[in-house]
Amino acid sequence: MTEPASPARNTGPAIDQAEQDALDRYGIRRELRPHYEVDGYRYTKLSDAIAQARRTRGA
Repeated sequence: MTEPASPARNTGPAIDQAEQDALDRYGIRRELRPHYEVDGYRYTKLSDAIAQARRTRGA
């Protein structure tokens, strides 16, 4: 039998206590994901950013 996953404490850049209380109260999970920027566009997948860079800069 596996233990239920415990709710992860929100991590990342500091937020004030009121914001943290709201996250906790409503069960909102804060996620930090990497973003990659190429030619003024933001991508969440590195492969998409690389594909765009190859299209505009050549392979």
